[in-house]
Amino acid sequence: MEIFSSFDCGDLQVLYLREGDVFDLAMIPAAMRDRVRTEGRHPESMVRFKPAGTPFGGTSGSMRNFPCLDELNFRSQKASDGKITTCFQYGDGLLLYHIAELHDGWVRIRLEAENQTSHELKLDQLSSFSLGMISPFENGKCFLERVTERWHHEELSMERAGMERPNCLRFGTGGSMPVEEYYPFAGIEDRANGVLWGVQLENSGPWMLEFASSGCAMSLSGGLPDRGFCGHGLAVPAGGLFRTPAAVLACVKGDILDLFNRLQKSQFPADPPELSGIYNGPFSEKTLSFLKASGIRYYVLEEGSDAKGLCEIAAAGLIPGVTLDMETAQAAEPPEGILTLDGAPLRTGNRVFIDYRDPGCRKTLLEKLCGELKEKHIGYVKLLSPAAFCCGCDGAGSPPESLREYTDSLFALYAELRRNLPGLFMEFCTRETGRFSPRWLTLADMMTGMAILPENAMTMAALDRQMLTPSFKSGIRTDLAGGGDLVGRLAASLVGRPVFAGDPAGWTGREQTVFREFLEFYREARPALQSGEYRLGHIIGDSCMVPSGWQVFYKNTPDMQLAVFHTFSRLEKPLLPDLVPGMKLRKAFSGGLPWNIRGGKLEIGPSKTPAGAAFLLIRE
Repeated sequence: MEIFSSFDCGDLQVLYLREGDVFDLAMIPAAMRDRVRTEGRHPESMVRFKPAGTPFGGTSGSMRNFPCLDELNFRSQKASDGKITTCFQYGDGLLLYHIAELHDGWVRIRLEAENQTSHELKLDQLSSFSLGMISPFENGKCFLERVTERWHHEELSMERAGMERPNCLRFGTGGSMPVEEYYPFAGIEDRANGVLWGVQLENSGPWMLEFASSGCAMSLSGGLPDRGFCGHGLAVPAGGLFRTPAAVLACVKGDILDLFNRLQKSQFPADPPELSGIYNGPFSEKTLSFLKASGIRYYVLEEGSDAKGLCEIAAAGLIPGVTLDMETAQAAEPPEGILTLDGAPLRTGNRVFIDYRDPGCRKTLLEKLCGELKEKHIGYVKLLSPAAFCCGCDGAGSPPESLREYTDSLFALYAELRRNLPGLFMEFCTRETGRFSPRWLTLADMMTGMAILPENAMTMAALDRQMLTPSFKSGIRTDLAGGGDLVGRLAASLVGRPVFAGDPAGWTGREQTVFREFLEFYREARPALQSGEYRLGHIIGDSCMVPSGWQVFYKNTPDMQLAVFHTFSRLEKPLLPDLVPGMKLRKAFSGGLPWNIRGGKLEIGPSKTPAGAAFLLIRE
């Protein structure tokens, strides 16, 4: 096996390894190039595919290394403007293009299948990527890291699985929401060498990842589910081109938080977003007056609210917003095109799903909607996402493939809305974390959950999201009228992007003062929330719903550090969270929680009751 070519992107190096016509893809920290060991290893193809009707084989429970790969012939590799295209040919008319786009410290990869024959080609498998040579360093014992969506079921948000003997582990979802049991993420940790590899899939719906081990060779692959995972298959028409969803990959020397921060970079816009205050609730003139005086920019009406307040909101200088459900309709009065399975309507409660696979249907709706939004000067839409369904739907292909086409059509609907109204703020409000995935996050200005959680549960859920979601896109709903420790609730919202609910009109003067102090703190902390890297320290006990102990959440930039601290139970001894050297305290939002700066560290406590606080430090 030889190194055919190599490319640098920041502190990451991408290697193309070759043995005959078999090409493997490896990623390493650039500083560790001289430690790579390839002796005694053989590549696994970086192109994972299987035409329907070809022989099965390979590893039980996997679609890796089927005999069809022996007929895959290398044609060319071209590199231009940070894009590497490697072309392979199968048979007389199927061309496969492996496309890697290099960025600063991360890579986006997808596969394209071009059918040059005169007949349709059906595929049992077409993966977005395959990353081999894990780990290429001596004494590399690897562990798989997965992020669960089950914090509220009293389980840890991180799962770790060792791969000590030849086997494979496949996981993902065949449902309509990309985040069900797991996030579309996998990390692989080589503890002995302090190196981690990671991937996030940019699928709008179904996905699959596979971590495989064969002797000393390990690989990570995935993208669309294959035929063996949930019956998924696809067809490429004669003369057609099929593009897989992309995968974002990174490799870091450090810890799991370094990997999360690196993968999040793919979701950062070119210009930092403006983190203005957002209020979501029914219309009230008293509330409007209070929000205007507080400097809140967006007033978003709840679903079913009387729209007569839109004009008053706009006249007061705030940006009005509305709540929309564009994906379902009342089952009693369904539109013409709805999703079906086995000929029967797909339903969630008393609602049915609208089928947007017809471009004409999408065009008609968008023309009407965009006209209404412009006419009423609405600058914000809160888009409700219904419950997930997992059995596929009727269509031209198999139910799983038809489901993929449906989720892609939904994404196309919202992407067209964005193109038609580029200044529109788009919030996706999803049950649990169903659409907290890279592709949807790239499109959305913000993601929120539907429920307003208790302070402790809200903080834990928000930190779970923080692993794979940039702070400025993770909306944290805070009930202003929730009672209890207002300072702690407001501080907890800084783990993401604060979204206020509840009626503050009856507040006392003290509560209004606390809220204004928080908004002033938030405005100064925005640079850290916009672009800072995430760190975490905590001792929370065994329960995520009823945590004990404490936690501190950091967002660090070269010139600023935001520290959000919470104690969940009686804090007997002072705590000394680490602060960045050379920083000095700029502002604190702490209520009655005792604290002090001593010896370059932040001393917090003791405290008799649960409490929260936030601290902003700047470089001296």
